[in-house]
Amino acid sequence: MRRLSIPQVLFLLISIGCIILNLLDIIYAHYGKHFCSSEGCLINHTFDKHNILPWLGVIFFSVITLLSYMSFKAEHINRKKIYGSIIIVLLSTALGVEGYFISFQTFFTYKYCQFCLADAQGFFVLFLLGIPLFWKDVKREIAFVLGPLTFFALLIASSIVRIPLFQIVKDNTPVIVYRSRCPHCKNLIWKLERKNIHYKKISFSDASSLLMQLGIKEVPVVIKREDHKYIIAVGEKEGYKLLREKAYTSFLLPSESSLKVKKEENTPFGMCSIIEKTCH
Repeated sequence: MRRLSIPQVLFLLISIGCIILNLLDIIYAHYGKHFCSSEGCLINHTFDKHNILPWLGVIFFSVITLLSYMSFKAEHINRKKIYGSIIIVLLSTALGVEGYFISFQTFFTYKYCQFCLADAQGFFVLFLLGIPLFWKDVKREIAFVLGPLTFFALLIASSIVRIPLFQIVKDNTPVIVYRSRCPHCKNLIWKLERKNIHYKKISFSDASSLLMQLGIKEVPVVIKREDHKYIIAVGEKEGYKLLREKAYTSFLLPSESSLKVKKEENTPFGMCSIIEKTCH
């Protein structure tokens, strides 16, 4: 049998390493933990609510590993061209998608996910190694596929990692973003029910991307729409004041102004973190 060269072995090892990396993330998520527990990882993972990306990573790198091994061992030139062409197309498309994810972290969340960066490095290194390994076998006609394929891949990526604004507030009914284990959330809800104040509840997991966009990392959060403004209060005390006394901070609609949070100098008590399991 044909022996593999050092670049070929390195290509396979990196691809297998990326499979293991994504599998670890899936296993940790199964037990309710985070493989990467840095603030950047926790924030960016809230935008992938169903944890789809690690599964896609396992599938992608498994396909790359299998195709590359078949290409390295193939004796027939036509098979090598087919395998090499598919690998280059997949890696080129993956780089385009990773560009979207990195720009999302750079210009939207302002926090980098180390796990995501490790995946991105895997894509980039495999692409660089793949050029000398497969480019000579690539069918030139494949270039016409790259554009449309990258376009649809970016559409899929943007549907998985979305940037919602205020879709959770669909009418003038106040919305409370809560966490089940947050005592301050329970206290606020009890107060509102005692005063017969109408509201809607939304779990922080369904509104986490919006909260992160606004720089809010605690619950409860009360969101109310009045006229052309969204009115937001963070914490049990401020949320109750918003609905009872109209003491609140205003956020202009995105179409009228960029979102700016006006925070008090002294952080109010009566809230729980959505990243750490702490309350104050």
